[in-house]
Amino acid sequence: MEIALAVDRMHVTAHKPTLQRRYMAAKKSAKKSTRKLVAGKDRPTKKVPAGIRINLIGHTYGRLTVIAFAGYRGSSPMWQCKCECGNKSNYYRANLRSGNSKQCLSCNRQQLIDQSSSHGMHRTPTYRAWERIVRSENVCRRWAKFENFFADMGKRPSVNHHLVRTSTSKQWQPSNAEWMHKTKARRRPSNRGLKIKYKGRVQSLAAWAREIGISSTSLRARLNNPEWTRKETFEVGATR
Repeated sequence: MEIALAVDRMHVTAHKPTLQRRYMAAKKSAKKSTRKLVAGKDRPTKKVPAGIRINLIGHTYGRLTVIAFAGYRGSSPMWQCKCECGNKSNYYRANLRSGNSKQCLSCNRQQLIDQSSSHGMHRTPTYRAWERIVRSENVCRRWAKFENFFADMGKRPSVNHHLVRTSTSKQWQPSNAEWMHKTKARRRPSNRGLKIKYKGRVQSLAAWAREIGISSTSLRARLNNPEWTRKETFEVGATR
């Protein structure tokens, strides 16, 4: 009996390394096959899995057009896109739909080079002042480009100067804008009796204030504040 047990133990021990090797090899093989399925980088396909609720193939986001499903990265679906420049790369669905990804990295890099080489004024107070007014719908076509704005208005004189319109009833343009010191801005005459045009409608300041739901004083302050765009001035209610 004891001799038989000893023989059985020897048999199991002899085969144990072989079983372990087989198990590890199978596990490694399964891991490799799973990695290929999940990554999906080498074989983008137009066949979208049933678990994907929205098929993005054919959709365009900025300069990117979705051309294939590219598998998953972690639990996030990836989509292969072709940029207008011809480059192909994979992008997260969330970044495409939120607008965070609009063009390939090469185009992003080239855009930054073009912008910095053209005027080198990004993130300066002058550039930020231009950004604020260009977002409004009441700016002249010439100032759609920063270079033209800078040629007309020059550099912001100091941190105490603000870009203001001479007449708030007219659009932002070279003949209707100036860098004004804040002390002078406080002494500007009131806009009482002024007729203001917005989206084709002309009303007095008091009438616009009633329609927006704010006081005439608040509306006058918005009109004189360069940080308020035209749209914000007339479409934001009592709370900003």
